[in-house]
Amino acid sequence: MVIKHGPNLDLTTKKKVGPPTLLLKGLIYACFGVILLIWTPFTLILDERIRMHTSLPAYIWWKSPPELLYLKAHVFNYTNTEAWFAGIDEKLNVVDLGPIVYMEYLRHTNVTFNDNSTITYVANHTTEYLPELNTIDLDDYITVPNYPLLSILSYLHDAPIFTKFAMNMLKLRLGSKVFVNVTVRDFLWNFSDPIMKLANEIVPSLVPVSNIGVLSRVYENFADVVTMYYGSESGHERFSLIDKFSGSEYLPNYKKCKDTLVNSTEGVTYSQYLTKKSVLRYWRKTICKVMELNYESDVVREGLAAYRYVVPASTFNRTYPPEDDCYKGTYSLPNGLTDLSACFFQVPLAASFPHFLHGDDIIKHYVTGLTPNESLHESFVIAEPYSGVPLEQVARSQSNLIMHKMSGFGKDISKFSETVLPMFWLEYHQIGIPSNIRVFLYIVTVLLTPLQTILIGALFFVAALYVLKFGKETAKANLNRVPFFDNRISLANVKEREGFLHSV
Repeated sequence: MVIKHGPNLDLTTKKKVGPPTLLLKGLIYACFGVILLIWTPFTLILDERIRMHTSLPAYIWWKSPPELLYLKAHVFNYTNTEAWFAGIDEKLNVVDLGPIVYMEYLRHTNVTFNDNSTITYVANHTTEYLPELNTIDLDDYITVPNYPLLSILSYLHDAPIFTKFAMNMLKLRLGSKVFVNVTVRDFLWNFSDPIMKLANEIVPSLVPVSNIGVLSRVYENFADVVTMYYGSESGHERFSLIDKFSGSEYLPNYKKCKDTLVNSTEGVTYSQYLTKKSVLRYWRKTICKVMELNYESDVVREGLAAYRYVVPASTFNRTYPPEDDCYKGTYSLPNGLTDLSACFFQVPLAASFPHFLHGDDIIKHYVTGLTPNESLHESFVIAEPYSGVPLEQVARSQSNLIMHKMSGFGKDISKFSETVLPMFWLEYHQIGIPSNIRVFLYIVTVLLTPLQTILIGALFFVAALYVLKFGKETAKANLNRVPFFDNRISLANVKEREGFLHSV
């Protein structure tokens, strides 16, 4: 005898199904769980980002980065020039005047997707003065060394005596002074001297510019051809990193230097899947040097867990072996100074941290009035580690004029011998990210991971229920079914019993 029982119900549709269907559906749910376990929505989104599809937000944001990068210029006002010349004060005194705030705009144009998983484009940098954020009047006067004059004379420090004599006569003839009063505006955008203008006219190959206004030099024709990595072939580790700058892997004018631009970044974004062992390499043309940043601590920004990377204190120090130090200068500079002359027409300029932070004691005592402060003068990047998106970043550096031994010039010039004159320092500060990017990162890095874990767990749970239901129903069917062999025995027994009764 066979006992029948009602058909099974599907766990999701409540329709009647048989055991094979239960097993099939369990396997389907399990397959979906395995697929999502291997290719999670989180990884799919980050994989898609590095492909830089032109219609997706990642490319649009990269092509026109958000307008959140502030340029803050600080100039040094020299306050005791007469007392210094008279010998009353042993050292020159400076006062940090700033910040003078601008917005920097970056646009990527002429974008070309190459066959080798790189993109070539033109990076265009421009600025806009923000009067509402400034307390300093651009028409205020400051007293500064005559940098156009002193830079030429320091360049000629080892010239023949008759050249120096000619320069002394020319200086007297044109009435050039070693200190000048200029407006903040002219210092930043239109700073020159009659000697520099004349030299530019006579020997443009040696003096190619007549204006050394700070921001004029930085932003004049600030358009560079850059090639960067992208796509699956380059991978997450090289995404957005520079392959070539102006067609070369070497630093501008440093072709013999072992330090290259390869795998650095212009700071719009960094590689994906950053770790605490990652070393970020930041390239900024104004300091003509790739700056490395190392992990310092875990922080929270914009509601997101992030890593804080800092520029090491040794960034502007001498390196070993000395012959591989590309930035030591004509005469080896002290720790804390990096030679910039190769990038600026051989003018004896040097970069440092603002206020000579982390420099050797000798450079901290060239002038008085400096107050190095790590919290105010360091450089750092705070990045969301999975995407490499910078949530906040600050790049600070100071430019200085190197005065060599000035023998052979007049007394007013020789008084500057073997010193370093702080000129100005700049801060590039990205404050926060746009709300749409913040929401996207929050969904991807905060919400998506637990949601996908819950979804994968739910798929496996439902799959397990289907398989268990299949096993249970199959077992029941086997227990309640009377085998054919047993049926034959039962019929034989009946017939035997009927024959026995008939004989009686």
